[in-house]
Amino acid sequence: MALVILSLATVRGARAACPQQIAPGSAGVKPGGFGFTLTHLTNQTIVVEASTNLSNWQPIWTNTPPGASADFVDPEWINHSNRFYRARSD
Repeated sequence: MALVILSLATVRGARAACPQQIAPGSAGVKPGGFGFTLTHLTNQTIVVEASTNLSNWQPIWTNTPPGASADFVDPEWINHSNRFYRARSD
């Protein structure tokens, strides 16, 4: 099973009034892969990045949800012995 660590960040010096959050209890294995629910997203473009070593990050999902939350699922997580995630707003 893969090791998964989640992190949230706001980039480019921007400060969101209410930064995105991972909904409590939402992170885990879902149909189709590992996933979680992000909340407090109104009018934000969200980028989820993944890394296997915490040094090199690759964007794997970009979305501007129409509502205040969005579900993320990574079908590739099982192919990595370590998989770390971070979400940021652009």
